[in-house]
Amino acid sequence: MSIFIYLLSLPGLRENGRITPTRSAWYKEDQWPRLVSVCEDELSPSYSEWLKGAKKAMEKGIGDTQFVKVEVDVDELLSFCADNGLNVNGKARTAFVNHRLKEILANSVLPI
Repeated sequence: MSIFIYLLSLPGLRENGRITPTRSAWYKEDQWPRLVSVCEDELSPSYSEWLKGAKKAMEKGIGDTQFVKVEVDVDELLSFCADNGLNVNGKARTAFVNHRLKEILANSVLPI
C-alpha cells in the first residue's frame, strides 16, 4: 500500500481533541489515464490539468488549514469499490481517501 502524508501546516490540527485535517486525494501521473477510464464521472483529461487545479486549491487554503495528501493507487481504489459495492466516482474516491486517512491516523503519532 503506497500512502504518504504531507502536512502543510499544523495550526488547528486538533478539533475537539481529535485530528481533523483537510484531506486531498493525490494521484500518480502514470495512473491518470487509467483512473480517467475507470471513473464514471468526468475528471480533468490530463494529469497536468488536475495537478494545476489541486495545487491551486491547496494554495487557497494555506494559513490555518492543514492538508493531508493521501496517495491513491488505482488498483487499491478499484478493490475498495468492489469490496464496498461502490461505483467508481467522486463519492467513492472520497470514501476511499477517508478510509485510508483513518487507517493512517490510527497508526500514527502526530505532533500536538
